[in-house]
Amino acid sequence: MPLSVDTQFSSLMDDAVALSGYISEYLRGINTQLQWMIPTGITPAWVFEPTTIADLGDPFDRTAPNSAYSDEYTGSGSSTNEVRAVMGKHMEINYMGMMERAFRERHRTSVRAGQLAAGRRNAHADSSYGIHKRGIQGYIQTLLNS
Repeated sequence: MPLSVDTQFSSLMDDAVALSGYISEYLRGINTQLQWMIPTGITPAWVFEPTTIADLGDPFDRTAPNSAYSDEYTGSGSSTNEVRAVMGKHMEINYMGMMERAFRERHRTSVRAGQLAAGRRNAHADSSYGIHKRGIQGYIQTLLNS
């Protein structure tokens, strides 16, 4: 039975192809203005406001592939019981998430960037649970104890 990619995923790939072509033309001097990567799911694109956080995730909605992945993984619903289906849906979900994070990164304000950095560095500074002590040093100690 042939499987197909999620329609939302396919739409994001179409957007990426179109934007890549536009950027290529910009870099070669064919277009004179660099275009923002605004997925077609954000409509209308000409009134897009990057500080409206609630609407940013709509084009990257992973509800359908998450449900399909869950069905395939557990063997329920319309499952094909095939490893390729689980792997394909897993890749779709991860790639759409990566695209959303990249999109949010490109369109965040300096205030939001500062707040994110402050929170991240606060977590890094935690001597009990932070990435440096518990994460990296803890991982190395586990390896040495094995």
